[in-house]
Amino acid sequence: MSFGDWLTAQGRLPLWHWLETVLLTLLAAALSYAASPADPFFIQAEFPWVLFAPALLALRYGVLPGLGSVAVLSLVWAVERAAGILGSQPPTLYFMGALLLTLVCGEFASIWNARLRRVESTYRYAREKLERLTRQHYLLLLSHDRLEQDQLARPVTLRVALARIRQLVAAGTQADPNDPLPGLPQMAALLAQFCQLEAAAFYACVAGEPESAIRAAIGAAKPLDPADPMVRYCLEKKALAHVRMDELSSGPGARYVVVAPVADRDGRLLALFTIEQMPFLALHDETLTAISVLLGYYADSLQISRQARVVQRALPSCPIEFAAELVRVQRMRSEHEVPSSIVLLRFGNHPESAAFAQLLRRQLRDLDTVWELPLRAGTVAPVPDLLVLLPLAGAAGAEGALGRLERALELRYSTGFDGARIRAYDLQLGAADAFVTLKLFLDQHDVRL
Repeated sequence: MSFGDWLTAQGRLPLWHWLETVLLTLLAAALSYAASPADPFFIQAEFPWVLFAPALLALRYGVLPGLGSVAVLSLVWAVERAAGILGSQPPTLYFMGALLLTLVCGEFASIWNARLRRVESTYRYAREKLERLTRQHYLLLLSHDRLEQDQLARPVTLRVALARIRQLVAAGTQADPNDPLPGLPQMAALLAQFCQLEAAAFYACVAGEPESAIRAAIGAAKPLDPADPMVRYCLEKKALAHVRMDELSSGPGARYVVVAPVADRDGRLLALFTIEQMPFLALHDETLTAISVLLGYYADSLQISRQARVVQRALPSCPIEFAAELVRVQRMRSEHEVPSSIVLLRFGNHPESAAFAQLLRRQLRDLDTVWELPLRAGTVAPVPDLLVLLPLAGAAGAEGALGRLERALELRYSTGFDGARIRAYDLQLGAADAFVTLKLFLDQHDVRL
């Protein structure tokens, strides 16, 4: 960080930080005067207690608030000298020592604040990744439990529904890039098929407020009733509401059965989904959970699709998951200088290449994202090359990952990369655009997409 950037960041401190700086310094000066009226700055004492104020402020808020505290103390000293409390000779060495102590404390605080911000950024990324993995695990568990009992009654499974959501979002975005809710009619049809809905509707939201006009409908749906208690609850809590909830006092003639929000990870309300009619036996916890999961997956797909569109324009065969993860690590690198790496594993003409690839994939971390590149022509045992994105891993992390993979090969097959005819290349994502860097990396190693 340059000096200008550092000075700008210091100048963005909240106003109450500067107010606290002035008040605490004046309080320290007042206490010092009360304790020693003849020597309020403790110049002749064994320890200058009043300097605790700028030191603590520098440790808490940084260099500039500490220097501001020293400036306030200097002003207090000038006032007390004009009042005849202190001598006329200025204590130059005293204030020089105060400045040096404040600078040391402020630099210490700045370094550790930067480290804390990087740790917090890493923690937030890992937490988001854990939430995504938890949601995916729940989706897999729910799909497995309901597959047998719903195979005959339901024409599609949850996995097929999620795949269709990705397809309809991608197709809708490609047809109209400016549409904030692409593929919404197809999403309504999918929900009607999956959840056995009879009358339901989507209403677009602008600045957190739903429009009364229907954006996409199932059956004989009517315009939105914003005064309905379930609608108000859903808008206030940004959570699904249904007629069986105890905190909602819906009468027997209530219009809506379920009201669910369509919100992204940042909490922005994109649309409102209301169900007016559905079979009584279909209204159970699993259906409500499925509706929440499908709507959340639709909102996540919208956000990911917009961010990853640039990657897929340059690399059409790039999976949406890999492109989205690349967007996230690029943002972490540019905002907080958290490093990430990419590893390319190219498999040669070895009879056991398929087994090697399967083993190496099992050794990857849960954080890592894999892109199976298109098959190369001219190989005896065609195995897709693997492009692995290693979040939160710098040069040492990429080297350690390659070493871990090679040790796994040695333990299982008693051979290394050379014996397995595997070529490994690594790339560290720097300050340059990650998409351009990846494209140049693939071109450098003659990867044809």
